[in-house]
Amino acid sequence: INDDLATVVATVSDLGLVLTQLHLAQASSPYCALARDLFLKELGDAGYQQEHQEADHADL
Repeated sequence: INDDLATVVATVSDLGLVLTQLHLAQASSPYCALARDLFLKELGDAGYQQEHQEADHADL
């Protein structure tokens, strides 16, 4: 489980940098949605579940 956690942390860190850069771009950019979807997929693949997905991203 430690290896999985390390992978998730690395992925979250990498995607966090991407999301930060995309946040500086226009929020309506399709790349923002793509990065968000990839981020959520990685978390889901790691076993995390997100509640109220639509409400959490209504401001994007």
